[in-house]
Amino acid sequence: MNEAEIKNQIRQLIASDKLDEAIQLLLAHTSEREKLDEIIIQLARFNKIKKEESNGTMPNSEINNELNLLRNNLLSFTRIENFIVKPPPNNLEYRVEDFVESFALSVTRVKVAEVFLSNLQTDKGITITAIMEQSKLDSRKLIVDFINELNSHGLIEKDKHEEKTLWRINEKGKRILEKRIKME
Repeated sequence: MNEAEIKNQIRQLIASDKLDEAIQLLLAHTSEREKLDEIIIQLARFNKIKKEESNGTMPNSEINNELNLLRNNLLSFTRIENFIVKPPPNNLEYRVEDFVESFALSVTRVKVAEVFLSNLQTDKGITITAIMEQSKLDSRKLIVDFINELNSHGLIEKDKHEEKTLWRINEKGKRILEKRIKME
């Protein structure tokens, strides 16, 4: 989010009477110590107004006046303040463990897709155990996750046969997988 977008979001929050959120956003993106102190004072003022309102110790007209002053003060920060724009996430934070996990899932997808494509002639389908054996993959969980993913997109069919769950790629799935995986 750039500075103009931050200011616009704060203005929208003020317009929506979400003053607490506007103050929190101001605090998160203000760098000058002096300005931070001023915003904290506005937060204290807001909390005092809310407390007085909930206790019923301040007339509504006075509450409205105080809130209008607070809104005006918050808007003035958007006119004069230079906001901190946080940089995009650092790609170097992508850990080796993340890569290993992502790579394992990618390999699983390819190998399971190959097994489904090589078993197209099987009318009944194939069990997860058979997929594990044919793909030579160790992680049943990753295989099941990918099968569930295919199933959620309507690319495979599930059949029960003699207390076994059999999976078979359907025509839509076949077209998609064949486009992406070249069988040798």
